[in-house]
Amino acid sequence: MQRNEGGNRTAVFLVAVLFLNLILMSGRIVLKDDRSLLMTIVGFVVTPVEVGFQATVDFISRNLRHYVFVTNTFQRYRRLKQEQSRLKYENYRLRRRLDALDFSRRTQLETPRLLAAQLVRVDPNFPFDTIRVDQGSLRGVRPGMVVLNDAGDLVGRVIAPVQLFAARVRLITSASGGVGASIERDRMEGLITGNNSRFCDFRYLMESLTVRVGDEVVTSGTDGIYPPGLPLGKVVEVQKAQLIQKVRVQPFFVTRPLKKLLIIPHATQD
Repeated sequence: MQRNEGGNRTAVFLVAVLFLNLILMSGRIVLKDDRSLLMTIVGFVVTPVEVGFQATVDFISRNLRHYVFVTNTFQRYRRLKQEQSRLKYENYRLRRRLDALDFSRRTQLETPRLLAAQLVRVDPNFPFDTIRVDQGSLRGVRPGMVVLNDAGDLVGRVIAPVQLFAARVRLITSASGGVGASIERDRMEGLITGNNSRFCDFRYLMESLTVRVGDEVVTSGTDGIYPPGLPLGKVVEVQKAQLIQKVRVQPFFVTRPLKKLLIIPHATQD
């Protein structure tokens, strides 16, 4: 057993010596391209590893650049969408201002001034239904004419019958009738209806639409009665419901003195 182990060791030693001599000899052998045989063997072994490593680096670098490009593109897309939304909102507000200016210009062209009126009587039983004013048919007042307060907020419209020296005005807080309206912030449209109280209901606004307390409400003109862009009120309460949300609006005129009024003479009749 000891002799076999000694022989194995000797054989291993001889093989190692021969391998070392071959390496030394290969280093002295010069090929046609002025490279030694040893360098050629090393290059043959190492080259695939280098190629694989370089391919891996290129793959990682290419995908990293693609990820960075996609990420930057998405961020730029979000910024552009936000800028688009802002521009849409600015465009809407500018159109509203142009509409208001055009409305004022047409009013000045058709009538030199609005017809001033004074509050005469409020029904004590239904104070938010109708009122009586001191201007009548003698001054050209007709049913359907729009009535504002002295701040330019919508109050209501003249209803029949109109007397010679007086007329009745149905308030927008009345349970009769309604007003086409929209949220001034983003033009969401619906219908304002009164309930003979200080507040009105903003109907037909889908639950998915965003309505905030404090949003200002203006007339939309879709009812064919009131011109668009008249200040109407502001949102004071929002309750989510199934499909349609419950929105309560407080008209501007109920928070201000209702003594001096303005009648728009060119409004259409009933």
